[in-house]
Amino acid sequence: MSHWSYLGMGSHGYQELGQDGNGKEVAMTDDGTPRYSFIELFRGLLKDTRRKVYVAVCIFGLGITIALAVFMSRNRPYHQEPSDIQLCGNSTVEALAAGCTWDQLMWAWYPPSCPHYANNDFLSMDDWKFFSNPWGKEVTEVEWEQALDNKLKLFSQHGEHLTHCLFFFLSVGQILRDGTPAPPKLRNYDHLHHCVKMLLPVVRAHENYTLINTKTPSVSYQEYC
Repeated sequence: MSHWSYLGMGSHGYQELGQDGNGKEVAMTDDGTPRYSFIELFRGLLKDTRRKVYVAVCIFGLGITIALAVFMSRNRPYHQEPSDIQLCGNSTVEALAAGCTWDQLMWAWYPPSCPHYANNDFLSMDDWKFFSNPWGKEVTEVEWEQALDNKLKLFSQHGEHLTHCLFFFLSVGQILRDGTPAPPKLRNYDHLHHCVKMLLPVVRAHENYTLINTKTPSVSYQEYC
């Protein structure tokens, strides 16, 4: 018998050392699989459980975040109206100092970031005149300046009012076409409705209103929203 027999080469002999998933040496069984103690097995199970809980919490949190985002997007108005923001001040002097420009079509001062849309086209339609009273007294330069400071109300001709409505519609069309920013006055549906009521009687009173001279367009099947 070998003089090394006291080391017990049978079931109590040397154990081959392997490495676990973390690079730590562990004892190996006869069939080559790692042999873990009860404490090591418990620690591994605990670690694996924590990992699963962590993943579950992350997935749950992500789901809650997505649900809240969808809910808020559906319940938030497309345009948020700033109630106390006046980028152009409260007077002509303040508006000019802020870099704002006058938009006669919408009777408003616009910040530099706001396009004027159909304003220039509207101005080119006629030499629009304004009056200090309904009886035809044209405004003076002083009265005009007072009007732009909201210290005086002016009067205009009916034709100016109707033309304003037409180019108001054109401005809204440009916004829809280009997807560009729209100031609050151009997003005011009540104003649009008012213009329809202003124009409809004029349209109905036209001498050719009942004349049959218009062909229907081709039916479109390519529309989408």
